[in-house]
Amino acid sequence: MAFYAFCLTVISLITMVVTLRPEMLDGALKFLMTNVLADRGLTVLLFIIELIFFGLSLMFLLSGVKSDKDKIYQQI
Repeated sequence: MAFYAFCLTVISLITMVVTLRPEMLDGALKFLMTNVLADRGLTVLLFIIELIFFGLSLMFLLSGVKSDKDKIYQQI
């Protein structure tokens, strides 16, 4: 969970910097398109990492909702 929180912190920092300096986004997108997405192996690896983060996010979201329901049933 600490690794997940660290990654979200880094992503938040990157989005804040891009918001203040949008021209940095152009350079990052050019790099991503020419170096990362051109290689099929890196594209698959990137997709797997994104899928893992999506699954973790969904799991944390659902566990938060489930725990609230469990608390209600325990009070009754």
